[in-house]
Amino acid sequence: MTRWLGHWRLLPELTIGGDPVTDGTYRIEKLDEVLRFTVRWREAGEEGEALFEAVPDGRRIPSEAESHDAFTVLAEDADTLSGTAWMGKRQIARALRRVSKDGRLMTVLQERLPEDGPPEPAFQVYERLGHG
Repeated sequence: MTRWLGHWRLLPELTIGGDPVTDGTYRIEKLDEVLRFTVRWREAGEEGEALFEAVPDGRRIPSEAESHDAFTVLAEDADTLSGTAWMGKRQIARALRRVSKDGRLMTVLQERLPEDGPPEPAFQVYERLGHG
């Protein structure tokens, strides 16, 4: 069983670092071997959305996004998903998603990896709204 599948709601009061997101949802669905991610947020009154799909095997996947040209997603175990964004040969961001043992909460640690400085982390907590 993969506990990270489901629909999640951000608990903004538990966010540490990153941009001040006031509301957000995270949906991870499985379609055959592919994971579909739908992430929505509200920041400074503006809404944003990110949609992407990947087989969670760690293979590098080309992207047409402006912010990166490839990414990876890896199902490390039933509780943990990791990912990395690339621009050329350089890692520019990474994320680690981990679900609590009772399956009610998911933490997301994201790090921007600037070329000329230390990582810029952001930590978020989501509560489960539904499965699958």
